Amino acid sequence: MRRHGNRTQVVWWGVMVVAVLVSGAGVCWARDDFQSWNTIEISKRLGPQWEVFFLPEVRIRDDASELFYHEYRQGVRYKPSTHWQLGLNYLFVRNESSGKPLEEHTGELDLTRCGPFKAALASRNGSFG
Repeated sequence: MRRHGNRTQVVWWGVMVVAVLVSGAGVCWARDDFQSWNTIEISKRLGPQWEVFFLPEVRIRDDASELFYHEYRQGVRYKPSTHWQLGLNYLFVRNESSGKPLEEHTGELDLTRCGPFKAALASRNGSFG
């Protein structure tokens, strides 16, 4: 019975990957170049006020054959009321768009106003190079 559960998880993850690549793909053209920019957010609630998340983004260029940019943002979010949310995040970026690899390691503090209209204030501190 346990083996059936693992198979279900594999199928579920396969469906998620295909859905992101097919329906969630941002497609761009630059001159004669086909590009694909993809992102997905995976989050897990840890109670009524806490949430952890993982948000990767991948950008591919040269007719979708060269990975030139990828970032991974992960962190925790705390929602003390129905009107405010506080997030503490870590961001890793590797950017090769200029031909020279640049990496960024950044800590972020986000304060978001929740309601009918969202407004966010973000502070980023990190190292580039």
